[in-house]
Amino acid sequence: MTDQRHTPPCFQSRRRRAPRQAVVIITLAVLAGGSTVTNGATVSVGPPGEADYQTIREGAAAAASGDTVLILPGTYTGIGNRNVDIGPRELTFRSRDGLGSVTIDCLDLGRAFYVSDRPGASAVLEGLDIFDGGSNYGGAIKAVNGDLRISDCAFRSCRAFSSAGVIYAEHANVIIEDCRFSGGDAQYCGGAIYATGGTCEVRGSTFGSNQATRGGALYLEGAVSTVEGSVFEDKAGRTGRRPV
Repeated sequence: MTDQRHTPPCFQSRRRRAPRQAVVIITLAVLAGGSTVTNGATVSVGPPGEADYQTIREGAAAAASGDTVLILPGTYTGIGNRNVDIGPRELTFRSRDGLGSVTIDCLDLGRAFYVSDRPGASAVLEGLDIFDGGSNYGGAIKAVNGDLRISDCAFRSCRAFSSAGVIYAEHANVIIEDCRFSGGDAQYCGGAIYATGGTCEVRGSTFGSNQATRGGALYLEGAVSTVEGSVFEDKAGRTGRRPV
């Protein structure tokens, strides 16, 4: 897995590529998000004697498509709790006791999750606090040609050396509901979220103290996007390319 072949269009040469316009729909109403239904088994992650596995990566490796990885309260750090590759599967990662009970501390040594560009890749994240993620594209999460749904999560102090301080989405279908983004930092585009192609829906979320050269909170390029009922506290602006 490498980031080198993905070059965000926002800083490609204008001579080589004509800019695409994002389609952004802004509404005042907050739609009620549907509950996530999974029919697979549950694999638990937590302390020895209390859970099936001790790291998130171990739990993900043991899970089959359609399973839920249930994470017990605690702070998860180290190599076994970052750069978790979903693979060609549909997996749900959920904190047992909700937001505030589980922190994934990436120590600025990688991102938390990667939704790979293989057929069938799909991830649902619920009730997780992801802290100090760092990578070239997508400090916390990278999704390419997959499906990603995130609800009731917090992202703190994540950064990208290129674009997408928190979430990088390329030709992916992304839904973000009731999340908090703070301290996201990208050198180029999208202090919190960068989306190119695919779809991106953001509902009921809050953005604060995120920064980038373009799009302090969001940078949407060529993505069919909906932003609803969200609060933007970023001085650098809500979106790049087409402000909203």
